[in-house]
Amino acid sequence: MAVSSASSTSSSQDTVINDSSNNDAKRPLLKRNGTSRISTRPRRESFPTKQLFFLSIVRISEPIAFTSIFAYVYFMVERFGVAKDPSQIPLYASLILSSFTLSESLSALPFGLLSDRIGRKPVLLIGLLGTLLSMLSFGLSSSYTMALISRAIGGALNGNQGVLQTTVAELVEGREDWQKGAFAVMPFVFCLGAMLGPAVGGVLAEPVGRFAWFDGSVLFSKYPYLLPNLVTAAVLVIGILVGWLFLEETHEELGQKPDAGVRMGAWVVGVCKRAFGTKAELVHRIEVAEAEVVAADPIRHAPHHGYGALVSSTGPAEDILPLPVHLEPDCAAFPLSSPPKAFTKPVLHLIVSYGLLAFHTICYEQLLPLFLSTPAPEHPPTSLWRFSGGFGYTAGEVGVVLSIQGLISLLANFAYAPVVRRFGVGRVYKWTTYTYPIVYLTLPYLLFTPPGSVLRTALLYFLIVVKIAYAVLAYPSNAILLTNKTESALVLGRVNGAAAMTASMCRCVGPALAGLLYAVGLKGGRGWVVWYGVGAVSALGGLQVALGGGEVFGDDDEEEEGED
Repeated sequence: MAVSSASSTSSSQDTVINDSSNNDAKRPLLKRNGTSRISTRPRRESFPTKQLFFLSIVRISEPIAFTSIFAYVYFMVERFGVAKDPSQIPLYASLILSSFTLSESLSALPFGLLSDRIGRKPVLLIGLLGTLLSMLSFGLSSSYTMALISRAIGGALNGNQGVLQTTVAELVEGREDWQKGAFAVMPFVFCLGAMLGPAVGGVLAEPVGRFAWFDGSVLFSKYPYLLPNLVTAAVLVIGILVGWLFLEETHEELGQKPDAGVRMGAWVVGVCKRAFGTKAELVHRIEVAEAEVVAADPIRHAPHHGYGALVSSTGPAEDILPLPVHLEPDCAAFPLSSPPKAFTKPVLHLIVSYGLLAFHTICYEQLLPLFLSTPAPEHPPTSLWRFSGGFGYTAGEVGVVLSIQGLISLLANFAYAPVVRRFGVGRVYKWTTYTYPIVYLTLPYLLFTPPGSVLRTALLYFLIVVKIAYAVLAYPSNAILLTNKTESALVLGRVNGAAAMTASMCRCVGPALAGLLYAVGLKGGRGWVVWYGVGAVSALGGLQVALGGGEVFGDDDEEEEGED
């Protein structure tokens, strides 16, 4: 059953379906008449706040890396001199953005399958490392070809979007009372990263001549876009360290293996507490923390031979947290069950819906900075069907707009839980997909307002707020519905991997087609063409949801109607 309003949280306490113990791993994530998560491990007693916080630090680096180039990619392409005339710059810029999503689409499903075999945590760290290398290479690009290849490599090594969704789903263990909050965390973090990314790119690009510290710098004169990529790389390093030291493995069976990284993280925390607190406070805090961890998940946190205890039961306080010794776990001790069917009809339906959503939203994310960067038309437009141009903003001004957009997204995420609590996940998802086209069909006609006027600015931010509200409501709703329709925790990685692959393919094709249509529209004096095209795709998404609604949203709506 799809998740309904939170007033029915009592259903999360339904009795777990009885079955033989050797079939536990094959049971559905959620009951069809309830929401109890089936797990071979004891259920968490409290909301996994700390783990979601660590996962958020891992997550935030990716949107910063992805969006930081939006503010300057137009000017970077212009500097490379690859475009024969200014109308071709948006097309070349779109290809850079598409190269990342194309290669990401090819790696998303393999990453999901890999996470089912080796665990979620290693795959997430591999993705961060790949992004780190690609950002450094992109900042050092001296040609268009090198920039294109750098972004493509970054996408190929960062197919972990589906793994992130899987990790969140496994952290909340299918509990309805936790889902609405937990699944809103990652969009919230993405919005925070989307706010910081353009600010980093817009403010730090071309630092020579803008900041006194960089005057005369040969390095940053040769590579004017290196500095924002260095800052982004530093954020990625922090994400890798936090993920390795503190993020726990959530895989149903692999999570029972000892984790040298988490063990090292516990030692680091212990050293810090010992350095900054009294021995009595240290011993008390660690004893309390250890008791809470073991009580919440005694199987995962059972002591392993060769690692030692967090606090010695007989030794003095100085013996707390000895430096861990890495031991290779015996993989044969953790056999993996054969997974059940992954791609049922409802799951496929939601994956297609997710792909269409990703297509038109990434087109907007790419087109907005291009539209703002494009020189303003020489004369005010007079015909609704024959006009072109943009706002004529600088890289700094574009960065400000995109950062404000990210801030709005950040604040809008707080509305998700109350909205779905009132209307239900299914209804919210359908309503947003039905009305999305309005934003895209309206945006190009802002050129008919006076340049630099309060009216133009107010309308721009109004449409941004509407678009953000739709995205904030649609993405986590799709994730919750997809999780609830997945039959088993053992196939959740490949389901989310397939969804991420589909979305990445759409995010690849979308910017390329949008850039081509944008260039054609600029040259032919029909700036509305690309926006109508994106609006048509979003309308197709609404139609697809309407046609398949009974299969995917029927249970959700029935329960909501009963509550009303």
